[in-house]
Amino acid sequence: NNPDQFYNNLLQGVSGITQIEAFDCSSYPTRIAGEIKNFSTDGWVAPKLSKRMDRFMLYMLTAGKKALADAGISPSDSDEIDKSRCGVLIGSAMGGMKVFNDAIEALRVSYRKMNP
Repeated sequence: NNPDQFYNNLLQGVSGITQIEAFDCSSYPTRIAGEIKNFSTDGWVAPKLSKRMDRFMLYMLTAGKKALADAGISPSDSDEIDKSRCGVLIGSAMGGMKVFNDAIEALRVSYRKMNP
């Protein structure tokens, strides 16, 4: 929910692993996972972008913007930052699986439904 609560839960050994709620997993052998619940991009990512992006990208953008805000860095500060001395590294092993699955479903209907 917020960095302080997350950190305190880590110190107290509170697990974030629960029953999967994001989809019906009854046909899978595993029914537990560490899901991000009650996630909102409100105020952090434009609604139009939110609809087009996969969740992992929304997590990344929202977390990045919240980290900058927590550090006291606002968009108006961007001109004062020495961009040659800062950066962000983002990794994703497989990218957005929802976008991938949606594309496969669209292809099953018709190749004309494919988004470029």
